[in-house]
Amino acid sequence: MSATRIATFSLISLFALRFCALAQGPATPPPASTQPADQVNPWVAAAPAPGPELCQCESAECTSLSQISSVALHPFASEHFVVLHAAQDTWGRRVAGLLEKANTEFYASIRKAGYDAQPLPNRLIWVCFRGMDDFEQYSRQNDQIDMSWTDGYYSARTNRVALMLPAGAAVRQGDGVEVAAAARVAQFGPQPDTRPAGEDRLDQRWITHELAHQLSFNYGLQKRGVMYPLWLSEGLATNFEADNQGRFGFGRDNTPRRRSLLSAYTHGRLTPLRRFVAMDRLESSGEAQARQDYAECWGLYRFLSQQRPDQLRQYLLTLKALDSGNREGAVLRREFVEAFGPIEQMQSDWEDWLDGLVVAAAKNAKP
Repeated sequence: MSATRIATFSLISLFALRFCALAQGPATPPPASTQPADQVNPWVAAAPAPGPELCQCESAECTSLSQISSVALHPFASEHFVVLHAAQDTWGRRVAGLLEKANTEFYASIRKAGYDAQPLPNRLIWVCFRGMDDFEQYSRQNDQIDMSWTDGYYSARTNRVALMLPAGAAVRQGDGVEVAAAARVAQFGPQPDTRPAGEDRLDQRWITHELAHQLSFNYGLQKRGVMYPLWLSEGLATNFEADNQGRFGFGRDNTPRRRSLLSAYTHGRLTPLRRFVAMDRLESSGEAQARQDYAECWGLYRFLSQQRPDQLRQYLLTLKALDSGNREGAVLRREFVEAFGPIEQMQSDWEDWLDGLVVAAAKNAKP
């Protein structure tokens, strides 16, 4: 598998293998959000109380995963998540707290948008390794793939998110950690260090981005085993991810993504829709191109959710009904046209929407 194909492993379900549901039964859907997404700050929110004890299947899975790690991994179980980690207890609680808050917002948002969210089939697993060697061994053993280029990903094969603890907390500081950090900068851009004093860094944008992938497949927006175009899966995740102030949720502006999108558009660098909607992976491993592609995914999904919400919802349902397996780019393009209309008209409408963003940005820039 090429490096560019690996780059979309967290978002495109290329595997027909299914993850065996845990035996504890469906998890309770979260309550509706009582606080606007733009007022949520995971740093000041209280950590969640521990959830029910691990069931037998969860306990066995955690034990099996712990055997990969060279240092002891400890589970923290909240209502909807199990965070298996090698950090201090407070770190596991803080991650679980962010996941629970983001989960509540995600569920409320998709219900409000008219999607029939199915209950979570079980608590979702996050595995957080302290050493790069352990992380690499995990990805090879569980996903049969080399993920040394990054420090975190969602796998549709296992239905887990695996990640490296912050580089500053890692046992090994070498090329692997540096490459991983560079890969995340390419995907998300540089992130300020907003961690509380004395705490390991918690990259909220990165965590909520991977969570959006995981929740999309578990709430039924997407189906594991089905191949999805790049713009759709990454559009979902980038439209939900947190900003530097800890605000997350669909419908919010994403300033870094918007600025990157408009810079590419005004300089004539955006990929035409005819080609972009047929992409199932990043076509370049370059940092600037990868960041631009993520921004275009953000913009196209936002454009369709605002201008074609009914067609977008039906498009997701249509793809969900497909059989597992790969599809050619021409098929992805045809499915897009069947859902939204002729590609030439969509290109025109897309550029009109982008022009509106340019005008709005110019007005807001005036003193």
